[in-house]
Amino acid sequence: MDKTLVVETGSKGRHYYFKDIARVKQVKTTKLYKDNNPIGDIKASTSYVIGIGSSYTDIEKDNAFKTYKQISSTNKVLQIDFEEVLTKLEENGITTTKSKQVYLETRIVDKAKKGERNTQCFKIACKLFKDHSTLEECMSLMKAWNITNDNPLDESEIIRTVESANKTVSVKEPKQPEIDIYKIAAKLMSEYTFCTLEKSNEILFYSDGIYLEGGEQVISKRSRKIAENIKLHHIREIKGIIRDETGYIRHDEFDKDSHIINLKQGLFNLKTGTIKAHSTDYLSRVRIPVYYNPKATCPRFDKFLDSSLELDEKKIRTVLEMMSYTLIKDSFLLQKAFMNTCTIQGIKKSWWLSLFVLTAITFGGCSPKPTVNVLQRGYLADYIMRPDRDKLAVKMNDHAFYSREASRGGRGAGGGGCGCN
Repeated sequence: MDKTLVVETGSKGRHYYFKDIARVKQVKTTKLYKDNNPIGDIKASTSYVIGIGSSYTDIEKDNAFKTYKQISSTNKVLQIDFEEVLTKLEENGITTTKSKQVYLETRIVDKAKKGERNTQCFKIACKLFKDHSTLEECMSLMKAWNITNDNPLDESEIIRTVESANKTVSVKEPKQPEIDIYKIAAKLMSEYTFCTLEKSNEILFYSDGIYLEGGEQVISKRSRKIAENIKLHHIREIKGIIRDETGYIRHDEFDKDSHIINLKQGLFNLKTGTIKAHSTDYLSRVRIPVYYNPKATCPRFDKFLDSSLELDEKKIRTVLEMMSYTLIKDSFLLQKAFMNTCTIQGIKKSWWLSLFVLTAITFGGCSPKPTVNVLQRGYLADYIMRPDRDKLAVKMNDHAFYSREASRGGRGAGGGGCGCN
């Protein structure tokens, strides 16, 4: 009594206050029975009780003025695990439901009249099946009920009615398997390799040597195949579990090694000239759609260089070196510059420009790092960078442009998150 708040009611009953631990499925309001007789009840979620200090006049008895008062020495509410309390009560013969036999007895106080026997038999059997009675238990109870009637039904009629009730309940209330979101998440993580981007919370999945976008769609589609009755909120929770389990990775962790190129058959190391198999441990979002063949040759391009550069091995090697720099991801950091200052055999400088534009287009995918980094793109995407953010200034500029043509310059500026303008 000294551990939690206890209130004495006006009729000398008692209210014991407890706080349940946090749980997904809350304990519901229910009655307590001992030897199938009600001895009290539990007031829980969505119910209420009369509080301390309340009073009333008992008109039905002696018109006495009665009050709800505190009788415990503390006004604090003790926190407990209600599931453990219910288990202890059951060990002492206190339950939250009546036995099926007692329910049956309360239903047959008034014996079934002729013409109502089948209907009453069907209703009682449906109730028993809803209370999760087995077919054998229900059949036995209904046969006992039939004997108590003045005009019992044939046993075959009882069997047919009980079986009909069993089918009706089974059709109306099909048992849906419970969704174990942790089990589904574990299964998905065993089938796929996921990772989550740190800032955007976007889920990527690994496929053929590369981490691809669309991980959330993969999770949704696969989850619905694993559990047909899965709900949308289950899928959201599964995605949250996978995000937490797979960890969060920064954007700059992908394709971090500047000397490794992701090709179709594996990861090629520019320093060692070796290639190794794809691995989920190497974070990559860019893969060049070509196969590496160390013995491959390009006779037509070699012939072109020979004829253009007068078979000068030094010049040919220089040109190839210039082209090779486009393969290095961090090439924009290299302190290198090339300038064509002459015309070779009537070939103009535009030839070199065309050659390097073609090279940049061909191998541009090798460099996933943009010249404008993520932080700078964030600044450029800010609303304050927009030239048209001030509506009044825009109207004034438009007025000046159309009314006094050529009196001032235009507003040919723009900005975007890509940093291209």
